[in-house]
Amino acid sequence: MIASGAEASSPDTLAASFHISRRQFLDPEGEPCAALPRVAEDGDFLISLYRGMALARAFAAKCVSGSGGAGATTFATALGQAAATSTHPVTLIDVDPVGAGAERVAGLDDVPGAGWASLLQSAGRLGSRSLRSSLPYRDGMAVLGWGDGPRSELAPVVVREVLSAARRGSSLVVVDLPRHPTAGARELLHRCDVVVVVTLLRLPALAATARVVADLLPGRSRGTPAAMVVTRGPASALDPREVAETLGLPLAAAMTDQRRLAEAVELGTGPLPRRRGPLFRAARSTLKQIEGHAVGVGSTG
Repeated sequence: MIASGAEASSPDTLAASFHISRRQFLDPEGEPCAALPRVAEDGDFLISLYRGMALARAFAAKCVSGSGGAGATTFATALGQAAATSTHPVTLIDVDPVGAGAERVAGLDDVPGAGWASLLQSAGRLGSRSLRSSLPYRDGMAVLGWGDGPRSELAPVVVREVLSAARRGSSLVVVDLPRHPTAGARELLHRCDVVVVVTLLRLPALAATARVVADLLPGRSRGTPAAMVVTRGPASALDPREVAETLGLPLAAAMTDQRRLAEAVELGTGPLPRRRGPLFRAARSTLKQIEGHAVGVGSTG
């Protein structure tokens, strides 16, 4: 027997249904799971442990640059910083092998912790607490990055397991994706809920962004993640609303360049040393759009 939907809504519900202790619904890490009885051939009841069932799933948003220099890694990090609190943890996952490195942008490159190199050598199921406790972490945000070692191909099975663990242990998962995803990066794309495309307000950048959108979201078919666009550029550049209309995506935010952004990153404070400025306002506006989409998904599921 496998419970699904409302039947698997909580360990308490399942425990009450089968008249067994709630303790049996906690795995060795203390995470909820489902202990479901099934009938063996001899009629005896056996307990099958299905870890990971009956879990609240974090929303997963993915950021991608529409063109070179658009700043998706910076914006993904800003999203994480703006959303993270002590009670609402965020996990930022960097799968862009040619990017600057999310842990560097976040100011966590000198903080001890695991990266992709160590996770690629692991086998088996990842616990959400084990993952978060192993990653560089500050102010409610954990970051999974590449470190200083070689950046090898990410196996889809490992990426799938990492995202699953991150969602179980976070309120929000933010993914920094390359413009031209590998097989592992595409695995994350298909499992994310929202794609945030960051583009510059210039004609060459718009043309490149249109190609990226066509590649990542072909035909916007059923089952593809929702998408929105964030624009960056001066007020004298292209109209953000017209750019969004050209791309066929809703406009989540339009921001100008953040003053002293490079200095903040160099100092290790991350892109949001203070909760103000155009980058913070754009991140907050995008988070509201993401939260609205999450509510809509939950109300129709």
